[in-house]
Amino acid sequence: MKKTLENKWVKAGSFTTRYVEAGQPGNPKIMMLHDGAFGASAELCYSALIAELESDYHIFAPDLLGYGATDKAYFFDRSPLDGRLRHLEDFIDALGIDEALYVGCSFGGSLTIRALLEADNPLRMRGGFSIAGTGGPYRTAEGLAALSAYKPDEEGAKNLVGLLVDNMAHRDEQVAGRLEESKRPGHWEALAAPRFRSEDFPRAIPADTLFDDLANLELPLRLLECSKDALMEKGWSEKMSNLSPQISVVSLDSGHLANLEDPKTTAGLIRDFFEMLTSPQ
Repeated sequence: MKKTLENKWVKAGSFTTRYVEAGQPGNPKIMMLHDGAFGASAELCYSALIAELESDYHIFAPDLLGYGATDKAYFFDRSPLDGRLRHLEDFIDALGIDEALYVGCSFGGSLTIRALLEADNPLRMRGGFSIAGTGGPYRTAEGLAALSAYKPDEEGAKNLVGLLVDNMAHRDEQVAGRLEESKRPGHWEALAAPRFRSEDFPRAIPADTLFDDLANLELPLRLLECSKDALMEKGWSEKMSNLSPQISVVSLDSGHLANLEDPKTTAGLIRDFFEMLTSPQ
């Protein structure tokens, strides 16, 4: 079967945005949000998963702000999550996307969760499927430090991919791709920007209401916890599922990014969730 994955560009608000589109118009829509590690892009993160799903869905996967070939920008007056959510809102407006299931991994999963909690559903979500993304909590300090220590050379890229997967096909291609993407002008600066703080103007960080908000979740959310994940605390998904009847949990014997390590099984789990969303209650 002929694969339909294409790289395209659109102006989302004021930002030039590259995105992957695959599948057939008229099929149910899926929006895929990639991880937030150095060198991430929609195609690197999701090409294998898209190949498993494109026969039945119409798939869109943008490079988030600061990543891939999308503009390198960062908002210093808001959180990294909020700035990218507003970019995504402009992105779906530019493409005229009326409704979609959102699939996110790691940082993209956290974006998916936060978007589900926004009033009036500005991203027009049917539901969310989060692969190793929590909305923020349960990340290990050791994992965060290791990800932040990335240096744009071959050894750094190998170490980075080693944090993201336990075992995967085409690992060398992922390493080379991450290294190439991480060298794009402005990429490192866009990702490192949240570290910058002025000692003269300390900022008060508002309390995070994530857990309270999840208790009032109205849209379905499925969490995928990966048993060999070196970046997350064990059992995080069960803790979150106890917050709301809208949250369900599945697991997979893989490293942090199951979409890279086991795209076939991950695709099956996404299909199951979509069928649950669309089946009569």
